[in-house]
Formats: sequence, C-alpha cells, structure tokens
Amino acid sequence: MTTTSALKSRMKILYQNGKPMTGIHNQITDFNTSDIAILHAELIPGCTNTDSYTAMSPSYLNELATKISDAEKDAISALLEALSSAASGSRPALIAAFEADHPALFKRLYGDLITFFYSTEEAQKRIHALANAAPREASANFDPALLDAVIANQSGKRRL
Repeated sequence: MTTTSALKSRMKILYQNGKPMTGIHNQITDFNTSDIAILHAELIPGCTNTDSYTAMSPSYLNELATKISDAEKDAISALLEALSSAASGSRPALIAAFEADHPALFKRLYGDLITFFYSTEEAQKRIHALANAAPREASANFDPALLDAVIANQSGKRRL
C-alpha cells in the first residue's frame, strides 16, 4: 500500500458546523478515545450513541490537546484512567471531584464538548425533530380578539 493510499484509508469526512472537513483518525496520542467516550457519556447522556460521534471525537480531542498545558493533560489523563477503572455508579462523583479541583479546565473540557457535540449534523437534526414534535404554546402576549379587530377593520391596509 502506498503512502498516499494508506493516508486516504485513514481519512474520513468530519462535519463541524454543518461543513465537511477532512480529518486523520487515530493520530491522537494524548488521550485514549475509548476512555474519553466514557467521560462524554457521563457529561452528555447518549453522546456516544450517535453516528457522528466517531467523526466528532478525534476532532474534539485534537482541538482540546492544542489548547491545554502538559499539566492539564496529565490531570485529564488521570481522570480518564480513574473513570475507566471505576464502576459506572461512582463515575459522577469522580467527575464532580475533578470539577472541584480543576474548575477552569473542567469548564473548557465541558464547553468544548458541548460545542462540538451540538454542532454535529446528527445532533442538529435530532434537536430540530424534537423541537418540531413538541406542542406549540400560545404567546402570553397574543390576544385573538385584537387580531379579529385588525382583520375586521383592515388595519394596516394601504389606502389610496
């Protein structure tokens, strides 16, 4: 296999903000993607059950790895290691302790995850479908009697 064909075999189309992007998978050495999936599933339930998650995750990890220091990478790696070996019931407490110890890092970690996850095409489709399936509430400021008066008087109609 030539170098070009090997590179193409590792490439996949990623979507960020609805635009296709090319990304090389399995190039992340800072974090284990299966361990970060555990964290993501705890922070956004159902996050890893989407088709676009596998495309989003490497891009998210690459972005994260470029924004943080080595000490922060070590803190995240320690959290991921603890989460991977912990029972699922004790994971929220581990994450809460990490948030208490590293509030700024947790805010960045969680904020980037929210941005990446909800910008995927699949998440946007699910959000729109959910919003469109919900019942429509009438506006508290809308008065049908006023509308009837506007229609009856033809208010706002241009008069010549």
